[in-house]
Amino acid sequence: MPQEVKKICYLTDTQNPHSGWGRLSREVINRVINGAFESAVLAREGSGCENERAILQSGFLGIFLSVFRIRPFLKRCDIVHAFDGWPNAAVAAFANIFLKKRFFITAVGTYSVLPLDRFWQGLFLRFAYRRAEKILAISNYTKDEISKRVSLENIEVVNLGVDFEKFHRACARPGGKKNILLSVGEIKQRKGYHVALEAFFMLKKKFPDLKYIIAGCGNDLESNYYRYLLEIIQKNGGEGDVVFTGDVSEEKLLELYGRAKIFILPSIKTDGAFEGFGLVLLEANAAGIPAIGTKPSGMEDIISEGINGYLVSQNDSKSMANCLNNLLSDQELYVKLSNGALKTAQEMSWDKTINRYLSLYEQNLTQH
Repeated sequence: MPQEVKKICYLTDTQNPHSGWGRLSREVINRVINGAFESAVLAREGSGCENERAILQSGFLGIFLSVFRIRPFLKRCDIVHAFDGWPNAAVAAFANIFLKKRFFITAVGTYSVLPLDRFWQGLFLRFAYRRAEKILAISNYTKDEISKRVSLENIEVVNLGVDFEKFHRACARPGGKKNILLSVGEIKQRKGYHVALEAFFMLKKKFPDLKYIIAGCGNDLESNYYRYLLEIIQKNGGEGDVVFTGDVSEEKLLELYGRAKIFILPSIKTDGAFEGFGLVLLEANAAGIPAIGTKPSGMEDIISEGINGYLVSQNDSKSMANCLNNLLSDQELYVKLSNGALKTAQEMSWDKTINRYLSLYEQNLTQH
């Protein structure tokens, strides 16, 4: 007789590939769905993906209603898997009461940690964490931040991965690497672009052909942070040297990875929000681009100092400029770190991530 196909119900904010959260969700879900599993995806924002229902709601009342709206879907599933803590894990945990489906949580970053510092959210999220078979933190930093606030035996680190072949294709694009610094991500203060701009302008006199491209949504003229970035650029006379692309297609993103020489993710911790991993660092590494990130953060699981890039303290534009200067000035060092970047991306594959997910699913279904 053919083996029964098991069904997983995923809860996520979105599968939109133009956001880090969406790319994470889409990659995991698409790779898990094979001959042994099929899925239902319950989202807050629809993305047009197959088997997706945009039925999750926000706000206190919306979260309460979501608990009841998702129960019919959970009844038809063998496994429930929520992406991030608040509110998705809490919604799933309460909807799963009496259903007793196998329950997993992927703890991403801020929303798996910050709600633990708030009374009601913390109460509900602790309940969810203790009901889960396993909490899969995407980095040691996320795991440590959760563990500071709640004692858990069911948490482990499973790093995210990268589609190496897809992003490695950027290396073969005509024109090769230029003196371009690249950042990819939403335009918001937590991404720390003002720090990278300060470092960029420290080097501009020594490297007059140096350019800085920031690719990502959120460059709204009404945004106070975007206006602040423009002020820094104008103050330094760099209007022609810094480019905000806005949201970009996948093809355009690959083109940027093909042209850029160094990748920067200058994230800072603001109001408790932090960088849980930094998937774009792995994408850049797969394109042979050394990366500069900040610590403490989830980036420490990706960047090995002097191997595939550098880590500097948050808000330290001077140290960032020194690292950039070293890579731009020393071709031998650059080649070494570029090769290290490729090796890192090859080792941190999605296959490794998904194999661990599948192993945990199978173990818990067998024990049921």
